[in-house]
Amino acid sequence: MHIPKIVRVPCYMAIAFTLMILTMIILRPYIGWLSGIFAVVMLPLFHLFGGMPIDALDQWLRRTTRDPIWLMTQEGREWLDSEQGRKWQERQGKR
Repeated sequence: MHIPKIVRVPCYMAIAFTLMILTMIILRPYIGWLSGIFAVVMLPLFHLFGGMPIDALDQWLRRTTRDPIWLMTQEGREWLDSEQGRKWQERQGKR
């Protein structure tokens, strides 16, 4: 199981815009209208760092549900070679 891109991208944007609005609200008493410019300039960073929790959740979902894409990664292949991974494959009838 994973979070589809059609869900992830709007979540990235929602987090980024929320951080942008909060920046404007917090900085407005100190720097006035420049807070809006600063918040817009920071939007790409907010988008980048705001998406990290969603990416981490997606990775966790892939790992815990044994998503086929995750199983093809280095981490997934190492897990499949472990004792726990071999038992899981036997239960799944993959070996």
